[in-house]
Amino acid sequence: MNTKAVLISINPKWCKLIMGGQKTVEVRKSRPKIDTPFKCYIYCSLPGAKEFYMELQNGVDKWYEEKWYEKRGKVIGEFVCDNIIEDWTGGHNTALYRDAACLPVGEAAAYCTQFPMYGWHISDLKIYDTPKELSEFKQYNGHCYYEHLGFAIPKSCNECDGCKVTRSPQSWRYVRRLHNENRAY
Repeated sequence: MNTKAVLISINPKWCKLIMGGQKTVEVRKSRPKIDTPFKCYIYCSLPGAKEFYMELQNGVDKWYEEKWYEKRGKVIGEFVCDNIIEDWTGGHNTALYRDAACLPVGEAAAYCTQFPMYGWHISDLKIYDTPKELSEFKQYNGHCYYEHLGFAIPKSCNECDGCKVTRSPQSWRYVRRLHNENRAY
C-alpha cells in the first residue's frame, strides 16, 4: 500500500546542519494536511549550492570529502516529522524554536511575511549512503496521473512514468513512500 509522504526541498547549507544534528526543526510557511508523524524525504536543492560552496571555500576539501557535488539536486535522506510547531510570532518569542531551526530573529522575521510559520520537528533522521534521484519517487495525487487525464491506466500505477517526480518541489510536495518501507506511519 502506498502511503502519503512529503518531499521537502532544503538548501545545502541547512542540509549540512540537519546532517550534523544541529538543526532539528525545519521552518516552512505551510504544512501538509496529514497528521504527524509522517515521512519526509530531504531533497538537497540546487539553489543555494553556489553560496554554500563559497562558504566552504576555506575548506574546499570538505566539498569533495563530503561529496556535496553528488548531493546537489538529489534526495539525500529522510526523517520523520513527529510534531509541527505553529508559530504566530515570526520567531520572536520562541528562542528554543529558533535555536532548533538555527534561525536568527532577523532571518525568521524576514522569512515570515505571513503568519503562521510552521516548524517541522526532525526525528529519526537517516542519511543515505548513495543519494536517490527524483525519478525514484512517485507523485501522490490520490489517484493515478493517467486516470486523472482521462487515459487508460497502465498495468501498474507503481510502474507508470506519468507518476514519477520529475521536478524538485519549490518548498515541499506530497509523494508516495518508497516501496521498501514498512513502517506504521
